[in-house]
Amino acid sequence: MNNSWVFGTVVLVAATACVSATAGAADFECNREGIRSSMMEKRDSFLAFMEGVDNPESVLEQFQSEFKALHERKGYETTESELESLDENPDQQPSNELCERVQQSGEIVDNFIEANSDS
Repeated sequence: MNNSWVFGTVVLVAATACVSATAGAADFECNREGIRSSMMEKRDSFLAFMEGVDNPESVLEQFQSEFKALHERKGYETTESELESLDENPDQQPSNELCERVQQSGEIVDNFIEANSDS
């Protein structure tokens, strides 16, 4: 799997610890490029956020802990599998479920960053 999908998958799945709407979250077009762009944007936002925190290891541990808890509660293997399949099959288009999870995950990344910006 290429690196942008891999890191995007980590952020996508890790970010979905809870779902709540964010006023600034923008919808994206439900296609390969829309998903890739959204994942890259959230990855870049998260990396920029991590550069500004005093204790990045602690913040990353918190983020990963939320990811692990979510992964145990909900089966996100299908999301990971579909992202891998998109990478392997250039003509394949994403499912609506994947697009919804990417959208929700982007909102979670935004919320996590906002909630931890004062840390």
